[in-house]
Amino acid sequence: MSPLALDAFQGSTSHWNRLSSIGQTYGAASAVLSVLAVIGVAVTLTLQARESRAIRLQAIRESHTRLLEMAMNDPELNKVWGPSGLADPFVLQRQNMYANMIISQWEMSYATRTLTDDHLRLLAAEFLSGTIGREFWALARRARLDTSESKLHRRFHEIIDEEYQRLRDTPAIPPPDPENPSGDDKRRWWRALGIGLAVTCLGLVIRFVQRDQKFRSSR
Repeated sequence: MSPLALDAFQGSTSHWNRLSSIGQTYGAASAVLSVLAVIGVAVTLTLQARESRAIRLQAIRESHTRLLEMAMNDPELNKVWGPSGLADPFVLQRQNMYANMIISQWEMSYATRTLTDDHLRLLAAEFLSGTIGREFWALARRARLDTSESKLHRRFHEIIDEEYQRLRDTPAIPPPDPENPSGDDKRRWWRALGIGLAVTCLGLVIRFVQRDQKFRSSR
């Protein structure tokens, strides 16, 4: 609307000088807005670049996960990965691969800020309390710490390693043996069996009482 207002304006030279000053103010405001627009474009491009990189990394990790799953399910394909660990039982190799997939999933969640430091410590403490998780981290910790791609990823590995150092002198909990259940498992089994027998006996008593009542009413 400024051109229309200027065209309709009639006045002395001092008024036109005032309009000139207003025009210069428009120029300053336009420069400020242009700078803000450039900053906005730069921020947008940076966020898009980060998002594209995150999408590429996710696609690469998904492809790596599929390869690991194939190796976990086929001993012959597992041999293709090289001689490392092939002397170990295949079940142990599968457990180490699965443990590696767990750590990688946590790392992705931590990198996207969906996993906090405190939550990571809780997960790591539980993971490292067992023999499988602790033995895996003892083998993989140095490689993961040395190959961290950024400060954020290194901090992720440092948190897990801090929990490992805190728990390494405590006895690790072995995985349960399905063929040799622990005392707690046996107690739970007997408790469930006792409850089942009690419910069965109660049902038989109720059924007997109902039959007795029907028999009496029929007489």
